[in-house]
Amino acid sequence: MKIVIIGLGAIGTTILKSLSGEGHSITIIDERKDKMEELIERYDVQGVVGNGASLDIQREAGVRGGGSRYRTYQERRGLVNASSSRREPRPSSG
Repeated sequence: MKIVIIGLGAIGTTILKSLSGEGHSITIIDERKDKMEELIERYDVQGVVGNGASLDIQREAGVRGGGSRYRTYQERRGLVNASSSRREPRPSSG
């Protein structure tokens, strides 16, 4: 399963530790480059430095519409959001 973890505070890091040995393709997103580099090396995951609330950063991390399922964990809001990305993104107005 493709998993994107947004935010590498206590919750995001715990989720990463829990899921890293289960054969998933994990990408982590955080604004702290030093924290990212440490966890990328330790857990052999992909990483994107930036604000995880940004759609551009999420796309860079591989979150796209289509048939794939993604689970996104957002630390800042203290919530866990599991969603299927089968919907096509809305066209931007402008």
